Amino acid sequence: MKLIRLFIVSLSLILSPLYTFAQGNAILKDLERYTAISKFLKYYDNIAWHTTDSIMKKGPDAMEGLGRHWFIYFDNENKPHCVYGKFENNLYKAKYHFTVDQSNNIVETKEDIHQEICANYSRALDNAFSFHANRLSNPRINYNQYVYLDSLDNIVVNIFPAFQSDGTAPFGYEVHMVYDKTGENLLNDYSYFSEKGIRYYDLNKQKQLVIDYSESDSLHLGAVFYVYYYTTFNLDVTLITKDYRLKLAMNNPKNHYWISVPTKDLKQKSKSSKKNKEK
Repeated sequence: MKLIRLFIVSLSLILSPLYTFAQGNAILKDLERYTAISKFLKYYDNIAWHTTDSIMKKGPDAMEGLGRHWFIYFDNENKPHCVYGKFENNLYKAKYHFTVDQSNNIVETKEDIHQEICANYSRALDNAFSFHANRLSNPRINYNQYVYLDSLDNIVVNIFPAFQSDGTAPFGYEVHMVYDKTGENLLNDYSYFSEKGIRYYDLNKQKQLVIDYSESDSLHLGAVFYVYYYTTFNLDVTLITKDYRLKLAMNNPKNHYWISVPTKDLKQKSKSSKKNKEK
C-alpha cells in the first residue's frame, strides 16, 4: 500500500497557514517550512495526548510494558493511525491502535496495522535514540517524539524536550534526523545541542519565554516548534538567533505571521539610546 507523503503532500492537505515575512532576510527562507511542520507536529501531539489519556483510563496497568515504540502514520486515504506496541525481532506487535475518523473523533480500533511502516518507524526511532543516547540520558527530562515521512518517503525522527510534569518547559537539545525508508540507514542529522546546555522555564511562574540560540547561525526546527507550541497557549515567546530576534504573532492557528528584527538593528538602537542618556 502506497503511504501518503507527509512532508509536502499530506501537510498541504491538513495545513493552511498564512505567513508574512520580512523581505530580504535570508535565514527566514526555512521559517515557512519549519512553521508548517510545527503545526503538523502540534496536530500529531494532540492525537498523542488524547490516545494516551484513553489508555490510562483503562487502569493503572494499562501502560505497563509499553516503551518508546509508539507513533502516528497515515494510510493511503490520509487517515491517521496512532499505535502503541513493541518492536522485537523485526516484528511490530501493536497493543493499542487508534484512528481519527472524518469527524475528528479519536477511536480505538481492531483494524490491522501496517506492519512494514510500523517496523520501519520503530527501527528509525531506536536508531535515533541510540545514536544520541548520551545527550538524551538525563533522567529528569521527558521527551516527545515524532516520526513521519518526508517528500522522498524517507523517515524523519524528531525528539524534543516535552512539557514536564513539574510545570517546566526545557529547551536547548533537539534531535532532527532523516533515515531511509527502512529506518536503518542515516541520511542526514540536523540535530542541535546548544553549547549553553538544557535550560528551563517554570511556566507556573514565568509567562515570557526567551529561546536564546544566539550562538547559532542557523534556524532549527525544534526551536521554531517550541515558539509555535507555547505561543498557542498564549505565552509570550521570543526566539533569538545570531542574526535575528523572532516572534510569532497569532490571531488564530490559521492566521499568524512572524515578526523579525535583525539583532544588528537592536544593537544600534541600544547604542543610540545609551548615547542619548549620556547627553
